[in-house]
Amino acid sequence: MDLVVRLGDAEGPGIIEGGDVFVRWHEVQGYLVFIKPSAGPVKVFDHGGRFLHLVGRSGEGPGEIGGIVDVNFVGNRIVALDWRRRYWLSFDRTGQTLGEARHSMVGTGDFMPVDDNHIVMAAIDRRPDFVAQPLHVVNVATGEPVRHFGAVGSNWTVTDPYAGSVAASHVSATGTLWVGKAARPSIAEWSLDGSLVQSIEGELPWFPRVAAYPEIGKDRPPTLLRSLATSRAGQLWMLTSIADPGWRDAELTTIGQEVVIEQHQADGYRDTRLDVFDLGAGVHVGFRTWDSAGARLLTLDGEPAVSVLEYTDAMVPRVAIYRASK
Repeated sequence: MDLVVRLGDAEGPGIIEGGDVFVRWHEVQGYLVFIKPSAGPVKVFDHGGRFLHLVGRSGEGPGEIGGIVDVNFVGNRIVALDWRRRYWLSFDRTGQTLGEARHSMVGTGDFMPVDDNHIVMAAIDRRPDFVAQPLHVVNVATGEPVRHFGAVGSNWTVTDPYAGSVAASHVSATGTLWVGKAARPSIAEWSLDGSLVQSIEGELPWFPRVAAYPEIGKDRPPTLLRSLATSRAGQLWMLTSIADPGWRDAELTTIGQEVVIEQHQADGYRDTRLDVFDLGAGVHVGFRTWDSAGARLLTLDGEPAVSVLEYTDAMVPRVAIYRASK
């Protein structure tokens, strides 16, 4: 993997404050950096890694962010989905508020831009009319859903472990995206009009089937599909969360009778694995693992890339962006 850029200052508003860090890229506007499930603000960096400005502010009033689900560039706007206030918030390139629309669905999840007003969101909406449909085209200007799709047969049974966790790719150049459920290495490609293009089923030796929720701290952390991406050359990237080799010794937190994983403890409990497949040849190209729970996929100039939270010798957190070597 080749380093593209590092984002984050040693001090000031451009500092990366740790946590579960996500990155989005735009060919003109640069990078968005945000932390889930924080209340913001979102940080904007240029392509060279220079901090530019903040977008949004914490709060629960008009134009304020109560809790980030996802943020992305949609047309000429920056759009944030707020799970606490249940609003789609729109900002211009400088961070000024443009407006907001009520999120009318039950489920929330990561979303990918389709055009100037529409996105496709990956989430399970448990209402009877849409149950077990993992993909939703939504008009972010009005907040209203346009289309629900993405299920193949009964593979989205909502009672399965982690059934509510949806892994999806960014929209590819062909106008399609890939989607899969967290606990199974079965995936499908869909066109944005709701038509199934292809599906892939099977078993992977590093991805044992998840039959039940594990007991945190006692059972081995399960392998879970987190996100997907496709390249122009026809490669499929699959990012999974796997058990850290030292997971038994990881520091965990007990609250009452419940064992929980705080964000600063996650790297000792889980790692991240990237696998790349050549779809045309039907072969597994290779893999790479990070000793980090927070490696993420993003689309960079139409190609897959990976963001990883790293620390300098002075323990300054920075987000490193890597792309595959050519």
